[in-house]
Formats: sequence, C-alpha cells, structure tokens
Amino acid sequence: MNNPLGLSKTKLNEIFSDVNILYRDNIEEVIKEYVLQGLKRTFEKAMKAEVLGYLKAKRYERKKVRIDFRNGYRHRNLLTAFGLLQGLKVPRTRRKGGYCPGVFERYKRRWRQVNDFIREIFIAGASTRQVGLVMEVLLGKRDNGGSPD
Repeated sequence: MNNPLGLSKTKLNEIFSDVNILYRDNIEEVIKEYVLQGLKRTFEKAMKAEVLGYLKAKRYERKKVRIDFRNGYRHRNLLTAFGLLQGLKVPRTRRKGGYCPGVFERYKRRWRQVNDFIREIFIAGASTRQVGLVMEVLLGKRDNGGSPD
C-alpha cells in the first residue's frame, strides 16, 4: 500500500485508533456524511461534464457550433435515498430553457425512490404526521410527503 505521507506503520495505527475513539459513538453518521459528500461531488462532476457536452465548447472557447453560454451556478437541495444533499451546484446557461441536468428532473427536489417510499408508507396506513417522523429518522429531513416533487 502506498504511504504518501511517509508515516510509519505504528504512527498510522496510532492515528487510526485516535480517530476510532473520536468517532466510535457516531460512526454511522460519519459514514453517512462521507457517502453524501461523495455523492455530491459525483453529481457535480457529472453535471459539469454534461453542460460541457451540451454547450459543445469549453469555457471561454469561441466556436460556431456553440449552442449557449455558461451563466454560473444555482444551488439546489436534493433529497436522495441516502439523505439530503445540500447546496448542490447546478450549472446554469444563459438561454432560457437551455441546459437541464440529467441527475434529477426539472423542478424535482426528491428522487423517485423517495417518492415511492413515501407512497408505500401512506398505503400501509400511516398518517401524514407519521410519514414526516419516519422521513426525519431515515433521511434526516422532515417531509410530510404532501408535495408532488
């Protein structure tokens, strides 16, 4: 295994045990946060590549085949099966109705799996309040499931 820091095996074991002691009680939360951050980075990179393909030109590149121009980012929250992704940077383009990300549908703030899950809870006979409590426990976001997105 590569050791880019040049630390000895005993030093690495010492650091790992310190980290393990720090996060022993909430290791699930640490793992969940790590997964969410990885998912956020993956989505942002995918959207960046997607908008590059849509524009048919790189940043500051002038071409006749260019369809549109970049126009910064908008920040969106997306409720996934893994939890809430906050502050997802979605690229914007200047043309109205231009680039639409493939990561999630336009105007949607929840994954389809989350909507299916909410529907199943309602079918099982849970009240709106109970659905909100279940969503808060499982996904970390209170959601009553009443809105269609």
